[in-house]
Amino acid sequence: GVGIWQARLTGALFCFLTLAVCLELGSLLIGRKAALAGSIMLLLCPGFLIMGKLLLLDSMITLFTVTGILTGFLAIRQTKLHKTWWTLCAFICGLGILTKGPIALVLIGVPLFIACLLDSRFARLKLTSIDGKS
Repeated sequence: GVGIWQARLTGALFCFLTLAVCLELGSLLIGRKAALAGSIMLLLCPGFLIMGKLLLLDSMITLFTVTGILTGFLAIRQTKLHKTWWTLCAFICGLGILTKGPIALVLIGVPLFIACLLDSRFARLKLTSIDGKS
């Protein structure tokens, strides 16, 4: 049957998954201990906990944004673009667009683009046509 706890389970699940993705992203960027501390701080934020209990799509867009940034970072972290991670990043960005509109593209694409511009260790993103020409 449909009850209150079944409806709120999805928001809580998305918040839990967001914590796990934040821990993984933080581990890649700054180390495991600092990532654990950051994830615990996120868990202690009242706004994050309240959004997990409400029947809103905010916890879903948060998960898609953080996961999109993680997969995008995994795609560009070497000097050559890793296309499997990049495709997964695009898919997750599409899920974010379906959830809340084009804000997902802004929240995922702009930080990755700026990271590529500022750090020469990351892969350079280029726009190409279908036939492979720039």
